Amino acid sequence: MSTISPDTLKSAGPFLVYIYYLAFPNDRTAVKAIVYGLYLVETVQLGMITYDAFQTFVIGFGRLDALNEVNMLWFDCCVIDGAVASVVQTFFAYRIFLLSKSKLLTSVIVLISLMQLGGAITAAVKDETVSVFSEVRGNFIAVSLSLGGSAACDVMIAISMTYVLSRYDTSFRDTRDFLRRIIRLTMETGSLTAYGT
Repeated sequence: MSTISPDTLKSAGPFLVYIYYLAFPNDRTAVKAIVYGLYLVETVQLGMITYDAFQTFVIGFGRLDALNEVNMLWFDCCVIDGAVASVVQTFFAYRIFLLSKSKLLTSVIVLISLMQLGGAITAAVKDETVSVFSEVRGNFIAVSLSLGGSAACDVMIAISMTYVLSRYDTSFRDTRDFLRRIIRLTMETGSLTAYGT
């Protein structure tokens, strides 16, 4: 079985949202709002990053100091990435709570998710205040909290989902095979999201 790269998933965004719309018409309104809202935020982020790239490589063509300008990268790469990751991780924590009824496990996942969001916001504030890359100092801890916390949270979600689903034992062969496929998919996508951070 081949693995899907995170870049492939991002480029397939509109198609995946359309598949979600067709496959899950009866989902709760809150879940639909999360899916469509995240798609909208990611689309806005794409526009912001494109604008930043245009400012740096087209408007600033031939100026070396243009490569040093932060522009809006502090917001579209730090704040939006941290917020999107936090929403998705909290949603998975909620799903884990529904399956396991473990308040402790859910709380740990949510706390790690909030920690990575705090690291992302801290990194964004430091980047925005200096406005040039060459002046960014002492951002290592904030960036480590953001990226490391996000990866740790994704791995914890994958392991927790695998453990919780593996505890469901059934005597029906079809159900057992279905659970095995879900566990395999959980491990693959959890590893994929941890790899993508």
